[in-house]
Amino acid sequence: MAANWGFWEVLIGVVTISLAVLSIFIGLFGVWLYFKIEEIIENIVAKALEDKTKELRGRMYGFVGLILGHLSTVRPEFIHDAIKFSRDAYEAIPEFSPFKVTAMNNLCFYLAQRGYMTDADAAVKYAKAALDDYAKSGEVEWITTYARVVARYANSFDHPRQTLLAAEKMMEELIANDQIPPKNKADAARHLTDIRAALGAMGGA
Repeated sequence: MAANWGFWEVLIGVVTISLAVLSIFIGLFGVWLYFKIEEIIENIVAKALEDKTKELRGRMYGFVGLILGHLSTVRPEFIHDAIKFSRDAYEAIPEFSPFKVTAMNNLCFYLAQRGYMTDADAAVKYAKAALDDYAKSGEVEWITTYARVVARYANSFDHPRQTLLAAEKMMEELIANDQIPPKNKADAARHLTDIRAALGAMGGA
């Protein structure tokens, strides 16, 4: 006669062993998950620090570019370095940073100030982007920079005369707006003069 294995004893033994194995797997998974979470956190922190470092470096470049840009009014040769540092700022600052548009605006402004035709395509591209951002942010500096680029590089836009007329209207509206600070109104007035000169040179074409 075959011996009785004791069904319930065997079942309890199997369940006990299974639970022990399961607890080992859970323990191992917990250790793995801990290190994985730690790795993820470290990567997030490292990325955040890297982005913050890039932004800080870019803002420092931009500050130097701004100083050189101001100095270029008395030392015109400084405009080249103002553009270099402004471009470095634009390239260094991460896309998500609110200072990205500021860097782009300053670079665009100084390209138009230098006025090289080799800079026309870049200046127009940045000016259009500044105008698009103005529609969302209402930042007056962006639209005055746009007007400066239009006055300088009107022929590099798809429809030069229409672009000049539209920019002329923008500047007139800024000057007439009592909410606009005097400095921005003064900038708009200068750009309006340049825009009208460009329209005059264009004639009735």
